[in-house]
Amino acid sequence: MQMSNIAEFNSAANADVDREHEVQLGLLRALCVAAGENRAAGEIGEILDHLIATTLHLVGQGRL
Repeated sequence: MQMSNIAEFNSAANADVDREHEVQLGLLRALCVAAGENRAAGEIGEILDHLIATTLHLVGQGRL
């Protein structure tokens, strides 16, 4: 994607971060539901692992 100015770049970057945060919020909601429903530890662990991985990815990019 070609960016003609800094405002377009910032807008696109902010949209990317917003999408990444939405993924994290979805995982957090799923984790809360799974824990609240006393689902199997393996299922909860899988959601938690994915949440941790996405968090580490964002931290590594300086986007959290």
